[in-house]
Parts: sequence; C-alpha cells; structure tokens
Amino acid sequence: MDDMNDISATLAAKSEQLTADDLVGGPITIKITGVSVSVGEDQPVKVRFEGDNGKPWMPCKNMRRILAKVWDKDGNQYIGRSVTLFRDPKVKFGALETGGVRISHMSHIDRAQVVAVQEKKGVMRGYNVQPLHMPEPAAAPAPAARTPPAAPSFVDKVRTRLAAAQGPDDVAAVANAAAVKNALQEAPEDVRRTLNEAIASAYARVDGTQDDAHSDFAET
Repeated sequence: MDDMNDISATLAAKSEQLTADDLVGGPITIKITGVSVSVGEDQPVKVRFEGDNGKPWMPCKNMRRILAKVWDKDGNQYIGRSVTLFRDPKVKFGALETGGVRISHMSHIDRAQVVAVQEKKGVMRGYNVQPLHMPEPAAAPAPAARTPPAAPSFVDKVRTRLAAAQGPDDVAAVANAAAVKNALQEAPEDVRRTLNEAIASAYARVDGTQDDAHSDFAET
C-alpha cells in the first residue's frame, strides 16, 4: 500500500538528552553549534546542535575518544562541523542490550579513520569512522544579463561630431568623411536630407552664415 502509518516518530524517548531511542527511525546528521564541558559529572560533555530542541548529544567516553582523536581535544573546534549518529542496538547497559548512540561519519576528514576504543575491560578494538561529505552550498544565481544600450545610429554619430566642430574646417572634415559622403549618395532619402540639414546647420553655427560654399550640403 502507498499509504503507510509510520510509527517511528512516536518512539523517541522523553529525555533531556539525545538517546538511542531517538534514532530508532534511522541515523541523523547533526551540525554542531556549541560544546560545553563539566568535569566530574557522569556525562561531562554536552554537544549542542541545530534543531536539538533542548536535547543535546552527550557522547559516551568511547565517542569522546573518537572526537578527540579525529578532530581535536578542543571542543570549540567542533562548532560548525557535522557528524552522523546512529543507534547501535548491541550496546549494553548491564546485561541488557539497550542500544546506544554511536558515530558513523564525521565531516572535515578526507579519509576513513580507525580509532582504538575499549570494547570491554581490558579489550580494545578498532572503531571505523567514515568521512562525511557535506553537499556544496547552492551556487548563487548568475546576475541577469544586462541589455547593452542601443548603439547610436550613424546619423546620431555624425550629429555628435558636428556638434563638437569648432570651425568650418572641422565641419568640412565631418562632411567629407568617406562614410558620410557615401551616405549622402546611397542612403535613403530621409537619411540624406537629415545629414544635409545637420551639416548646413553646423556650418551656420560655426561661421554665422550659410554661404554658397556650403549650400550644396542642403540640397536634397
């Protein structure tokens, strides 16, 4: 059936710390936000993490050994790092297998690590920790491409050059440019008329008159 009433979310223990029963539904990966140490207590280390809902992870001695060996003894170094925790059902409390919280993966390592932990009094074994590869943050969207401003038209460019002319020679230089002369011969009639008017107006501006020497530019 597609519809399933999953009861795993109801199995979490009511406790002031993360317990094995909280992981019955499967492993979790936590991002550490703070670490506090109270020497002398039965559970001296509290590891706060994002979304802990007031229930920190209090690692057992073997898991503390792993943290110290793989990362560092300074708990401040753990902030911002991540670990994957799972429920190991074979962990015993007394004679009963009650389960315990164990580490499977840790961030900030590039290869698997083996740490010696105490399996029972006088017996040590190697504990394997795998590297935790966190997903890369999503790349910021590329800025929208800006539409370049429209290039000035040929006529606008000619007008700009004419406006900068300081004397008749400057106007003549613009009017006699190959591109302008070609446009005056081959461009559509409205373009030719506009160019001729602009050239004649420029001559009138720089010398105050529109004499016969420049009148040919005003013809259409």
